[in-house]
Amino acid sequence: MVRNDTEADRPGADIIAFDSAVRDEDWYVLETMPPDYHLDLMANVHIDTDRGTIAYRRLLTEVTSGSWLPADGALAAAVDAALTAS
Repeated sequence: MVRNDTEADRPGADIIAFDSAVRDEDWYVLETMPPDYHLDLMANVHIDTDRGTIAYRRLLTEVTSGSWLPADGALAAAVDAALTAS
């Protein structure tokens, strides 16, 4: 976990608890996702608020195809770029 704050700003235990809750939510989504879920972005219609899920689907496509290689900050940079794109 990477943080840009200090322990005085927010105790680590709070961050870990929040991260665990998010992980549990993500786990539920992944476990209930149909096996034939389309990663192809052309398969659905999207609106502006879909940018986060579009970034996730692009990344998931790269990870599952083996074309994405992790690097320091690469995931955060990819998500930031997708969310700030117009």
